[in-house]
Parts: sequence; C-alpha cells; structure tokens
Amino acid sequence: MIFLMTTNKMTLTVYTDASHCNKNFVAACGYIVLIDGKIIKHQMIMLGDVKSINPCEYTSVIHSLYYTFLMDGVKKIDIHTDRIDIVQCGRNKKRLRMPRFVAELLETLEIVREYEVEVQIHHVKAHSGDKMNDFIDRSSRKELRKYLKNQNNEINYKIKHLDSYCSNVHRM
Repeated sequence: MIFLMTTNKMTLTVYTDASHCNKNFVAACGYIVLIDGKIIKHQMIMLGDVKSINPCEYTSVIHSLYYTFLMDGVKKIDIHTDRIDIVQCGRNKKRLRMPRFVAELLETLEIVREYEVEVQIHHVKAHSGDKMNDFIDRSSRKELRKYLKNQNNEINYKIKHLDSYCSNVHRM
C-alpha cells in the first residue's frame, strides 16, 4: 500500500494507452498517474500472445485502478483513455463483445467503489494534442519497439551462432 501526505479528498488523474504489433502478437500498455499535474507513477507492461489491441487497452485501465485506489486519501480517480468502449463500459451503458475483459473491468470497478472511491472514465481523442495522452501513447510505442528490437537482436544472435556452428561442423 502507498501512503502519501494528502488531504482527505484527493483526486488522482490517470492516462492509459496501449500499442500492439500484429505481426509479432505482442503489445505494450501502460498508465501514468498524476497529482496536481505532476506525474507520480509511470508504469509500462509488456503482454505476449495478444491478437488484438482491445485486451491491452483494458489491461492498462485495470492495472491503473489497482495501483491507485488503495492510496491513502484517494476519493476520486479520473481515468482518461482514447477507447470510447471503455468509457461506455465504465458507465455501464453498453455490453461489449469482449466478455472476459469487460467482466474483469466491471469487477475491478465494483471493488474500487466498495472502498468509496469514485471513478470517472473520460474519453480523450487519440493524437489530438492532449499532452498527457500523447505522452503515454509515445511511451507504449517506445516500450513495444524496445521489446521488438531486443527480440530481433536475440534471434539474430542465435542465427549468427547457428551459422558459426554449422560452418565448424562442415570443416570436420
């Protein structure tokens, strides 16, 4: 649990986003948490064997909720996402086609609300110039590129050593 010197009614602002690579079936998602406009947490999460961006977007919201709602003095969490379906899910207005992730988000929201923490989910248009949304978007893409580069380096290293091994075997 995280304890901060706070007033009794602290509001946290959270921005979430995800990036996905269809070719490699991997994704990066993350969130940033702000108090009074200052980032107090920046978390990135790598997800493997992911066939679409949808579960990744939900994962970033769920992880941000679990991080924030137990902080001392939190009474309200404002989550900003570029996914309108998550906003609708948070308002319980629309049943979506992703029952597992929808159910997980709804369960998480119920848990958070049991602690008398108000949660509002806001839609932010992607790539619209919102400073924090653009920041978390760049962060998720950067994390994904870093992962793919490391993965490619590992594959190239193995291929190089396999070629070397094969050359040595042929010399014998």
